[in-house]
Amino acid sequence: MKGKICKSADDVQLTKDRDEDDKYKFTSMVSYIFYDNPFFNRLFPLIKQQKPGTDLYVFVASVQITIVAYIFIFYSNMAG
Repeated sequence: MKGKICKSADDVQLTKDRDEDDKYKFTSMVSYIFYDNPFFNRLFPLIKQQKPGTDLYVFVASVQITIVAYIFIFYSNMAG
């Protein structure tokens, strides 16, 4: 193909290493947000006795997320 530049093996390896680093950064960020974050550890404790009573947080949060998604999706239709 005209104008196509062939990459050397070193360039390809550097690209793969960079992609793997990006994947590692993303998975470590997701891991921190959902597993290691003290906020979520306090919200969803592993032991049920740590949080007595009825837990409505998941229900309320899911309703709020649904409302926000609806607003973003149908905003143009709502602007009368």
